[in-house]
Amino acid sequence: INNLLYLELRFKNTCNLACRHCIPAYSTKWNKVVEQLGEQNYYKKREYKESLSKKISVKDWVDFIKRQIDSDAFKKDTELLFYIEITGGEPFFQTELYDFLELLNELPEYKEKIYFCITTNGIIADRFKKYDLEKLLSGFGFIWIKLSLDASKEFYEYFRQGGTWKEASSGIDRILNNLTQTKNKKVSISVSPTVFQCLRFDDMYYDFKELFQNWKINNGKITISDIFAPTYLKINNIHPDLKKILIKQIEKS
Repeated sequence: INNLLYLELRFKNTCNLACRHCIPAYSTKWNKVVEQLGEQNYYKKREYKESLSKKISVKDWVDFIKRQIDSDAFKKDTELLFYIEITGGEPFFQTELYDFLELLNELPEYKEKIYFCITTNGIIADRFKKYDLEKLLSGFGFIWIKLSLDASKEFYEYFRQGGTWKEASSGIDRILNNLTQTKNKKVSISVSPTVFQCLRFDDMYYDFKELFQNWKINNGKITISDIFAPTYLKINNIHPDLKKILIKQIEKS
C-alpha cells in the first residue's frame, strides 16, 4: 500500500477502566468484570475476532509509516502531514505505545511530518513506568489530544468505573505540561453519547466548559462518536416522548 494519508492504530484492548458503554473486546478491565459476574458465556458470543493487525510488530508499523511518508503524495506536497490516530483500550496503559514513540523518536525527519492524534481517558497519562512523555511527544508536526470523558462530574464514577473525574482532568493537565514547547497542538473532549448523556446534557455542558476554561482553551471542540454496543444504551432507542422533552431542554439551553 502506497500514498496512504491516514492510519488508525489500536495496539491492544488493555485498559484501566470498565465503562458502561464498553465491552470486553475494548477493555481488559471489562474482561475482569465479566469474570467476576460469571458472564463469560454471554459475552463470548459477542466478542470480536482478534484483528490481524495485532500480529504486526511495532517496528513493522513504523517501517510502514516511513514508506507512506516516502511516497509520491508527500514528495508532491512538502507541507502534507501523515495522520496517525491511536486508540485503545487505553493507549497510555500499553507498552506498545511507548515502544512505538521511542522508535519514531529515532526518526525526527519523519516525526515532524506526522499529525499525531491520541484518544485517552487521561488517568494514567505520564504515570506509566516512568517513561519520558515530554521527550516522546515532542517533535511531531502536530499533536491532537482527545480526552475521552463521556460523563459529567456527577456520574463519572458510575459511568466509568475505575477512575475519577479529577484523575482524568489532571491527567490532561500533565500532558499539557509536557507539551509546553510544542506550538502545533490542540486538546478536545471526546464523547460517545448514550441514554445517560442525554439525561445529563446540561451538567456535561457546564462541566466541559469549566475544563476548557482551566486549560485556557477558547471555543473548545467536542468530538462525537456513536457507540457500537450495548444497543440498549444507543440514543436512537430513547422513547419518543422522552426524546421530545430532551430536545426542548436542549433548545432552551
